[in-house]
Amino acid sequence: MLKARITASFGKLPRGDYKAQLPPQLSFTTSTVDVTPRELPTNYIQGMFTAPPLTSPDIYPMRVASSLLRDRVFEESA
Repeated sequence: MLKARITASFGKLPRGDYKAQLPPQLSFTTSTVDVTPRELPTNYIQGMFTAPPLTSPDIYPMRVASSLLRDRVFEESA
Protein backbone atom coordinates (compact mmCIF):
# COMPACT_ATOMS: atom_id res chain seq x y z
CA MET A 1 0.00 0.00 0.00
CA LEU A 2 2.80 2.42 0.87
CA LYS A 3 4.65 1.68 -2.36
CA ALA A 4 1.49 2.44 -4.37
CA ARG A 5 0.99 5.75 -2.57
CA ILE A 6 4.62 6.76 -3.12
CA THR A 7 4.41 5.80 -6.80
CA ALA A 8 1.18 7.79 -7.16
CA SER A 9 2.83 10.85 -5.59
CA PHE A 10 6.35 10.78 -7.00
CA GLY A 11 5.75 8.73 -10.15
CA LYS A 12 4.33 11.81 -11.85
CA LEU A 13 7.56 13.76 -11.52
CA PRO A 14 9.77 13.96 -14.62
CA ARG A 15 12.95 11.92 -14.58
CA GLY A 16 16.01 14.06 -13.97
CA ASP A 17 19.60 13.73 -15.17
CA TYR A 18 21.37 14.02 -11.82
CA LYS A 19 25.00 12.91 -11.79
CA ALA A 20 26.78 12.59 -8.47
CA GLN A 21 29.93 14.69 -8.20
CA LEU A 22 32.68 14.45 -5.62
CA PRO A 23 33.22 17.59 -3.57
CA PRO A 24 36.52 19.40 -4.18
CA GLN A 25 39.50 18.34 -2.07
CA LEU A 26 40.18 20.56 0.92
CA SER A 27 43.40 22.52 0.85
CA PHE A 28 44.98 24.02 3.96
CA THR A 29 47.98 26.28 3.37
CA THR A 30 48.72 27.06 7.03
CA SER A 31 47.85 25.71 10.47
CA THR A 32 45.50 27.74 12.64
CA VAL A 33 44.24 27.64 16.22
CA ASP A 34 41.00 29.28 17.30
CA VAL A 35 40.35 29.38 21.05
CA THR A 36 36.90 30.38 22.26
CA PRO A 37 36.74 30.86 26.05
CA ARG A 38 33.50 29.60 27.59
CA GLU A 39 32.14 29.12 31.10
CA LEU A 40 31.92 25.33 30.73
CA PRO A 41 33.59 22.61 32.79
CA THR A 42 34.49 20.75 29.58
CA ASN A 43 36.94 21.45 26.77
CA TYR A 44 35.92 20.70 23.21
CA ILE A 45 38.49 20.05 20.49
CA GLN A 46 37.77 19.94 16.77
CA GLY A 47 40.36 19.12 14.16
CA MET A 48 40.12 19.33 10.39
CA PHE A 49 42.53 17.85 7.91
CA THR A 50 42.59 16.66 4.32
CA ALA A 51 42.15 12.99 3.50
CA PRO A 52 42.31 10.85 0.39
CA PRO A 53 39.04 10.31 -1.50
CA LEU A 54 36.88 7.35 -0.45
CA THR A 55 37.75 5.64 -3.73
CA SER A 56 41.51 5.74 -3.02
CA PRO A 57 43.34 2.71 -1.60
CA ASP A 58 44.94 5.16 0.86
CA ILE A 59 41.60 5.62 2.61
CA TYR A 60 42.13 2.48 4.72
CA PRO A 61 45.40 3.61 6.35
CA MET A 62 43.79 7.03 6.80
CA ARG A 63 40.86 5.50 8.68
CA VAL A 64 43.25 3.59 10.96
CA ALA A 65 45.27 6.76 11.64
CA SER A 66 42.11 8.76 12.32
CA SER A 67 40.91 6.10 14.74
CA LEU A 68 44.20 6.17 16.63
CA LEU A 69 44.11 9.96 16.87
CA ARG A 70 40.47 9.91 17.98
CA ASP A 71 41.26 7.44 20.75
CA ARG A 72 44.20 9.54 21.96
CA VAL A 73 41.86 12.48 22.64
CA PHE A 74 40.27 10.51 25.49
CA GLU A 75 43.55 9.60 27.18
CA GLU A 76 44.41 11.68 30.24
CA SER A 77 48.01 12.46 31.08
CA ALA A 78 49.16 11.72 34.61
